[in-house]
Amino acid sequence: MKKFLSLFILILISCVKTDDYEVPQSQLPENVSTEGTKISLRAVKNSYNEETGEIYTFSGDQYFEAYVISSDRAGNFYNELILQDHPENPEAGIQILIDENALYQRYNFGRKVFVKLNGLSISKNNGLIQLGKQNRGDLDPIVSSEIDEHLIRSEIVEEIIPLQI
Repeated sequence: MKKFLSLFILILISCVKTDDYEVPQSQLPENVSTEGTKISLRAVKNSYNEETGEIYTFSGDQYFEAYVISSDRAGNFYNELILQDHPENPEAGIQILIDENALYQRYNFGRKVFVKLNGLSISKNNGLIQLGKQNRGDLDPIVSSEIDEHLIRSEIVEEIIPLQI
């Protein structure tokens, strides 16, 4: 009985008392520099040919910077990040398909990210321009083992000011 009571007390002491977790700290310095050619999110979206509707795959060392404006914390977004080009008065936005859950823990709302385009493909689905990986004529999510190759998380978290329409 003493062993059972001791084990029970140990379990109670070891349990996490709250569901409030902090976003993991990035290992990158605040002034992240990426190798390659920086292009605008608008230029990325213009790579998709509306007339042909064909999936376009990027090659080379191009990247763009953007801000996370989605959160899957409440289950509203599933395996995707929605990004916009500026924290205030955005001009372009894009959906990135990612095969991983709980993205909000790493890519929280307002987080600045750098997206390396080499090997990613762009397409349109239900009126949304999407980035992902091409697979036999379809656009699949970026697999979890390749996320760090394409998404670089910066230290910067901006306040997102909604665009008044």
